[in-house]
Amino acid sequence: MSGQGSGNNVGKVVDGNSDEVVDGGQRFIQDDSAVLAIGLGGTGVDCLRTLKKRVYERLRPDNPGDAVLSYEHIKFLAVDSDAKGMKKAQRDGFGELDLDTEFLDISYPNSLSTLFATSRDGLAADPAYREWLQFDDFNMVGTATSGAGGVRQVGRFLLVRRAYEFVSTVHGMVTEAMEDANDNKRKVYVHVFSGLGGGTGSGAFLDACYLVREALRRAGVPRNMLMGYLFLPDVNLARDYIPDVVRRCIESNGYAAMQELDYCMGFGRNGDAWHQAYPRVGEVRWEAPPVDLCHLVAGRTSKGVPLPKMYKHAMNVVADYVMDFLAKPAQTGFGLKSHFSNVQTIRDAERNKQNAGACYDYLIIGASCAVVPYGR
Repeated sequence: MSGQGSGNNVGKVVDGNSDEVVDGGQRFIQDDSAVLAIGLGGTGVDCLRTLKKRVYERLRPDNPGDAVLSYEHIKFLAVDSDAKGMKKAQRDGFGELDLDTEFLDISYPNSLSTLFATSRDGLAADPAYREWLQFDDFNMVGTATSGAGGVRQVGRFLLVRRAYEFVSTVHGMVTEAMEDANDNKRKVYVHVFSGLGGGTGSGAFLDACYLVREALRRAGVPRNMLMGYLFLPDVNLARDYIPDVVRRCIESNGYAAMQELDYCMGFGRNGDAWHQAYPRVGEVRWEAPPVDLCHLVAGRTSKGVPLPKMYKHAMNVVADYVMDFLAKPAQTGFGLKSHFSNVQTIRDAERNKQNAGACYDYLIIGASCAVVPYGR
């Protein structure tokens, strides 16, 4: 972790291996950019919580010394269909996120099977659903108040029906994060966290990314970078308290999600584009990939050996990695521009070696961090 710090607060940082006390005088100074971090589904929201905890422990606030710390240019948004789980986390002391201002509830309180049966003709004619929603497969689906039950189509349906609220929320948060007393035009970084094996995140992550792009366009933000952090099925499987019905779907969900992701990452080269109509949003069309940088997060080493405390390890290494986007670079001169330049150079070099049969549009997080610790 590179950065310079100053301040008066003391924070306690806990990672997968040890406890670390960070004195207020060693906190990192905030970068000049605006940042929005979005967690989709249970795994994505867990990562978002971990990141917010890191921010409040390691990053110098706008108001050092005050009892309530403020980070006006960093926003957090949890998007989940498990409203009950979010509230339980608050009661159990894991409520780093504000349910009133940082949570978009996309759950559906009534029976989905009843909805699809009674509204089938209307939904089937709606361009937002007619081409992909398989109505006949939802006879056994109940309510979606505590997650999508491991069903990717349910996860996607829940986000699509709230697309307008999602775009409006992202638009508002980005606008607020860009506000500055000197009317400074900040570059906007958006970080999207999602599991690939569950129901909500796996089903909704592609739509979420393109709706974020649409929100940035409508907010008039030309200088932006969208980054995705997608947790592979081995990380999802390592999560505690997974219902059996969800656990049985994780690997097949992950495979389907990777197939879709890989195709969409080829936009701009394969002649296709993202084209989807959303309720109250209208048609969204992009020839760009879903994210500018796509990070795949593994819970195993390159040799397939599971990492200790796999789930917690994955959350921590991603949070530590993203912290580099939030802190000013040290005086060494190696900052984000250098990092992005290196990634582009390596990617272009690999593409020149092979024109087909492999995709070099992914970065891997997880296994390497077992050897090279972050934040030290």
